[in-house]
Amino acid sequence: MARKVLFAANNFWTSPFQVGTHELAKQFLKNNWEVAYISDPVSPLHLFSKDKNQIKERFKIWKIGGIKSTPLWAYVPFSILSPANLPILKQKFIFNNWYKFSIPNCITKVKNEGFESVDLLYIDSVYQSFWLKEIKYKKTIFRIADDNLGFSRYKKDTVSEIENEISSKVDYVVYSAETLSEKIKNLNPNSYFYLPNGVDYTHFANGKSKLPTEFESIPEPRVIYLGAIEKWFDFDLINFACERLPKYNFILIGNPTLAREKLFKRPNLFILGTRPYKDIPNYLHYSNIGIIPFDRINNKILVDSINPLKLLQYFACGLPTLSARWKQLEIMNSPVEMYNTHEQFIKKLEDLYNSNIDINKLKSFAQQNDWSNRYNEIIKNLGL
Repeated sequence: MARKVLFAANNFWTSPFQVGTHELAKQFLKNNWEVAYISDPVSPLHLFSKDKNQIKERFKIWKIGGIKSTPLWAYVPFSILSPANLPILKQKFIFNNWYKFSIPNCITKVKNEGFESVDLLYIDSVYQSFWLKEIKYKKTIFRIADDNLGFSRYKKDTVSEIENEISSKVDYVVYSAETLSEKIKNLNPNSYFYLPNGVDYTHFANGKSKLPTEFESIPEPRVIYLGAIEKWFDFDLINFACERLPKYNFILIGNPTLAREKLFKRPNLFILGTRPYKDIPNYLHYSNIGIIPFDRINNKILVDSINPLKLLQYFACGLPTLSARWKQLEIMNSPVEMYNTHEQFIKKLEDLYNSNIDINKLKSFAQQNDWSNRYNEIIKNLGL
């Protein structure tokens, strides 16, 4: 009989932002586990979100009863009340009890799908601690991929309290950045171990096909960014770089809302929006430099805890990379170039483009960090 795992996750299964929990779930599927993937809920408030496409997709998954592709079942619950970035909806009561207002009841739904008892319960969402008391399980993991105190959507005392409660109940807390180690120790978990982010090396390394249609009118050099474009993104740097380097074309793939608000329109700036995960490697293969322009000065707590997925994705495609400097990135000791100032970014970008980079060194670093290795670490540590 196949083993079963339930993932209680922040992001929905078909999100254009495929994060670590998505990738680990795929590894469990590859190793013949039955996987239930439950994302954070949608509610009537979400209908007023600016991100219409993703909200539409999440509601669709709820309406059809989840995505079923044996051995995967991925579901988005709907609740009359759900946690949100509003004072009354940031309260602990909402975090812990929204599922009681779900339609249909998400506990009943999960049990009806055959996941009332699992071999592993994996939690990465502070909104879904209730699974610890609602289903049966043999082993439990709480994965902390970022310092949640750096996100404005959370009330700090609430999220701290919930993180402590979950940590005291699970078998292991795992964390993706070594800079989170002190935070993890202060949670007083039963056990914990470092599980850095990885990469689906084959997907990215072998993902080159034909030149993306958009690139037909965007000549080299192409400087690309892939990922979340949120408050920790350095919009000032991109405005500065586009002006100083008019012959370099800057391409952003990610949620375009803030980018279109904060970036000046320029002939060498291309805000493409999100793209399907399956197509992302092709965009990277036809680019010249990957960048990670994070604003550490104004977002130190959050940025210092980031172990960037995109770095390994860039490397797997053989893409030289220039990034803002922060502690976790230094600890990783990867072949990435780092900058401290906007002026330094300009100089290093030009130097990187005009240098002969050892592509094999980049790809080798990525290959050593394949997600299959992370799966094996989980299985070994939990004795599964």
